[in-house]
Amino acid sequence: MVNSRDYDVVVNEGSVLIRDELLHVNLGITDGKISTISSNPLQGGQEINASERIVVPGVVDPHMHVWYGHEFENFTNATEGAAKGGVTTIIDMPLDKPFPPYTPELVQRKIEAGESQSYVDFGLFGGVSLEGGISGVEKILNTGIVGIKIFPKGVPREGFYKGLDAWEILQVFKLLQMKNLTAAVHPANADIDDKETKRLLAEGLIDPEFFDDSRPAISELESTASTLILAQKTGCRVNFCHMSFAEGVSLINDFKAKGVRIFAETCPHYLTLTRDDLKKDKRLRIHPPLRADEKDRLWQLLKEGKIDTIGSDHAPLPKDESKSIWEMFAGLGNTVEIMFPLMVSEGIYQHDLSLSQIIRVMSENPARIYGLFPRKGRIGVGSDADLIILQPGVDQRINANDLSYLGKKWSPWDGWNVKFKISQVLLRGRPIVREGKVVGNPGDGRFVSALC
Repeated sequence: MVNSRDYDVVVNEGSVLIRDELLHVNLGITDGKISTISSNPLQGGQEINASERIVVPGVVDPHMHVWYGHEFENFTNATEGAAKGGVTTIIDMPLDKPFPPYTPELVQRKIEAGESQSYVDFGLFGGVSLEGGISGVEKILNTGIVGIKIFPKGVPREGFYKGLDAWEILQVFKLLQMKNLTAAVHPANADIDDKETKRLLAEGLIDPEFFDDSRPAISELESTASTLILAQKTGCRVNFCHMSFAEGVSLINDFKAKGVRIFAETCPHYLTLTRDDLKKDKRLRIHPPLRADEKDRLWQLLKEGKIDTIGSDHAPLPKDESKSIWEMFAGLGNTVEIMFPLMVSEGIYQHDLSLSQIIRVMSENPARIYGLFPRKGRIGVGSDADLIILQPGVDQRINANDLSYLGKKWSPWDGWNVKFKISQVLLRGRPIVREGKVVGNPGDGRFVSALC
């Protein structure tokens, strides 16, 4: 038997997901990292008994909006929700106000804010500002960011975020390829979206269900196809965000088969909600919109390993129900807290996926794509001890009133049932959630830089 001082924390008696197998092993944790995986019981300064529990890696959310500087969300509230939902690392998008991370100084300012306010670890995307342009991108690539978020030309973003034409995307891809960083691309043809929106409004087709038609399949497909060619020619690693059409995912996989370093992301809402839901509730405006007949096709692609990541696209912007869907802010509220329980329950019990398949797209793959693996995304010696301890066979109902919110609480998934319970969440070996209650503190989170 080892001496108790050999480990700071031990997790004993659990069924631990290592690679694709559930193994009855015990974990020894030292200085926040997994130092031992043993079939023998371990002793340490703190012992966590995981008997009749399943232990999996903490989730890495590759598509998060903390909205640093906005009044409707902040690091503390957003990451409290992340922790409760088993998300131990977020990668935050750069749509901040009034200090978007487009210069080394502003990136550092955001890192300092996160490290003083966040419950969980966090990585950052940089972006392209109207003021700094392409030359500004080059200056922030050594700040530890995981990559650059790219919007196509014409997509308005906060009045300071530059939408890029094909030549500009090409230049950013070249810069990222040299640094082995990742582009996260919003696939949409803004010209098509704008003209379709104007057509629908002119024809009086203003009911919520028609919002789907304002951003049609051809918009997502055209943008995806043109970006794929740029990725192929530059060798840049690209993750296509929030894919809502199966055809676009299949196109990505056609190029991937040629050796292009590209990946497909989708979100919980495209796997669980449809245009019929949008028809009933105008608050369900999201970009891209909820689709009519894509949900089952996306689940099948996920099952076949053709979707690489699931991102929350957490965006709790306020919903003014006096406005029409065409005037309302986009976003589906606090999705980061719901994402993991929803995807495990729906994936395993409704769509015949394995737990390891879900964990691969929610932990390992995003960590790999964004340069955080093997520090994040797995249970293995030397990795951070970011762990979720699950209690299976316990039905729980999602309640919007229990979610972390700064504004009015609501959720498209209010009342949905999930088939397990999160017993504990550990961040680098320290419990931050026990039985649904946050026991960590703002400032527990650390900035994690890409391992280029």
